[in-house]
Amino acid sequence: MSSINLPSFPMMVGTVRWCKLIGLWDGTGSARYHPRTLTLLLALIFWYILPTCMFVLRRQDRPLTLVMKAVHEVMAMTAFVLRISAHALSRSTLEKCFYEVQGALDEFARNGQLSEDMRKHLERADVVLARYYIPGNLFGIFLYGGLPGVLAIGRFVFTGYAEELPATVLEADYVLFDHQSNFWIWLPTLIVSVAVQYGMIIGITANETFCWNLIHHVSCLFKIVSARVARLDEFEEEEAYQQELEAILETHLVCYRSVCYLEKALYLQMAVLYSACVAVTCFVLFVVSIVDDLFLLAMMAFVLNYHVFLIFSFSVLGNELMDASTSVAEAIYNIKWYNRSISEQRCLQFMIYRSQNAIFITAGKFFKLTRATFMVAMKTAFSYFTIMQQLYAEE
Repeated sequence: MSSINLPSFPMMVGTVRWCKLIGLWDGTGSARYHPRTLTLLLALIFWYILPTCMFVLRRQDRPLTLVMKAVHEVMAMTAFVLRISAHALSRSTLEKCFYEVQGALDEFARNGQLSEDMRKHLERADVVLARYYIPGNLFGIFLYGGLPGVLAIGRFVFTGYAEELPATVLEADYVLFDHQSNFWIWLPTLIVSVAVQYGMIIGITANETFCWNLIHHVSCLFKIVSARVARLDEFEEEEAYQQELEAILETHLVCYRSVCYLEKALYLQMAVLYSACVAVTCFVLFVVSIVDDLFLLAMMAFVLNYHVFLIFSFSVLGNELMDASTSVAEAIYNIKWYNRSISEQRCLQFMIYRSQNAIFITAGKFFKLTRATFMVAMKTAFSYFTIMQQLYAEE
């Protein structure tokens, strides 16, 4: 199925463009890894994760602050690799969900049943994420690794020497060569590291914005169904009422299929995301309690805020999806369904039954994504931090 056949509602245009750039979308429904995605994952593993692990393991005389920073970076990079891999593996499922939702919204747009406010709302969400969130992250990540490198290059250009070369984005030990031994080895290493860093940020933010947008679009589709149900009493002619009811039933089924696709595609990603957030939060709190390096703490706080923001946003979107699905049953209760024929009442009762079984997205099939889940994740992180602190104090 191609989006060329669905011109009335071009859905998530900006977000899809970013996904295509990194290979997380090709529109074919293929389950194979895209070469660009595979290249990015291999670069993250062999240029980031393994050298950073070697930095921690090869020498015991490194400063504690640098070791802590390296461990923190390995945790973050591993989570990024797993999340991008999970998206790539479930790409065909996400594309099916996308086309299901786009087809329903396009049908509404062609028939003039998609309100201008709803259209603008959905388009605005895509614009904000594609034009501001992703470029904003690309700018912000420059402060983490690129800025120290630029300052070192500036010092070398104006003074002719570099006393101490900074890390090339992450702390690393490449084993085969010492990248900080002289400027002309350090510079190409920095260029490659920054290129990998920006590829990683494009991949991970494209993944986030695509998932956010898709969940939100499904929630809005439920809201459209609810609004159409609320207007059923306006159809006085039996034939028109039945046609509208059939259309609502079909769209409601699309909503439920889309949620099933989302759950199938996202449960692993959400499990990695929530686990990473708990681990990073626990580790950062532990480091804060034993280290006084403000620069290290600032860098860790940056990554921590990012992870907390992510699980909060997905928890809110999961809650919105559940509320939107149950709103259909509430809309049916508020119409005069009892005045309709037996067959029509049966259809409405089936929709009520389906809506009362709240739909949701889970993290690893263990728990639902809701605002309450966010608080549970934070409490879990603090609990593990307390245990780690006690063990450290005993030693």
